[in-house]
Amino acid sequence: ICPLVMKVLFIIGFLFALTVAEWEVKLVIDDFKTAVEPLFVSSQDSPVELSVSSSEGSEIIGSERNVYLESSDSIGFSIADGMMMMELKESSGVILQYDGIDGSNYLSRFNAIDLRANGAQAFLFLLTSDAYYNYPRTYDELLGSFDLYVYSLSGRCRYHQSVNFVSEPTYITDFDSFYGDCDFSAVTAIELEIAINTSAEFGGLYLTSFATVGTAETLTIKSTRGGVKVLPYSATTTVAELIEMIMADTGLTRREIQLDYKGKKLVDGTMEDYRIKQGSTLRFTRHIYLKSPKATTATVTNRNNENNS
Repeated sequence: ICPLVMKVLFIIGFLFALTVAEWEVKLVIDDFKTAVEPLFVSSQDSPVELSVSSSEGSEIIGSERNVYLESSDSIGFSIADGMMMMELKESSGVILQYDGIDGSNYLSRFNAIDLRANGAQAFLFLLTSDAYYNYPRTYDELLGSFDLYVYSLSGRCRYHQSVNFVSEPTYITDFDSFYGDCDFSAVTAIELEIAINTSAEFGGLYLTSFATVGTAETLTIKSTRGGVKVLPYSATTTVAELIEMIMADTGLTRREIQLDYKGKKLVDGTMEDYRIKQGSTLRFTRHIYLKSPKATTATVTNRNNENNS
């Protein structure tokens, strides 16, 4: 991987970690691990479509990604290392289509998927540019837009947003912000369209981390000494797993850690067993065990025996 891409990946990873601190990934739409060799398109070749099936170890919803390019100039893109790199120019655009395995950009449909499952509330993706990383003082604005289309059994809906590629690169689009008639609990296809409206030569665009997200489910662990720790929550998380998290964070041994919920000592089982919901607060008490003093041996002398001897 070239140094520039390494730098971009590092910054993207850092931004993504900050962004999702209050969010939790529910469903990966595309992890961009199914690689695509660099493809360059001239205005004579436009439009061009390319279909790529997911490879082993990667995730693409519907198992296929269709890419559609259109431009009045030479453009190109490649996909590798969890990122889609695009070289777009004015009046050019790219469409990513997820509609199941059909081998073309003609809209097909995969089996209906519930995008609201597990508490998902929004789409999240990072759309960044060379201008953001390398030329923030050169450009005040690099304008474009993106459109998200969701198709369901009941109809289609759309979300549109104008974009300044020099500004904050993370986009979270709430399901409730879409216009149209679609059912997010029975989705059959998704399209993401990115367009460039600027004539400036600013290098490339980078797309990564396309997923659905929901509010992160957590538990609060409050120490009797005043410390507070927030840990991930799941109804199937066991008491033993929570204790192991606290051990890793504090360096304490299992024997020193005692958890209580509403006055009840947690011994074994899951959060669901104890009717502990996400957002609950558990009490953490540290047990201090004192070592028993070493036994001492005393010699008792019988003075009477000494006197008689």
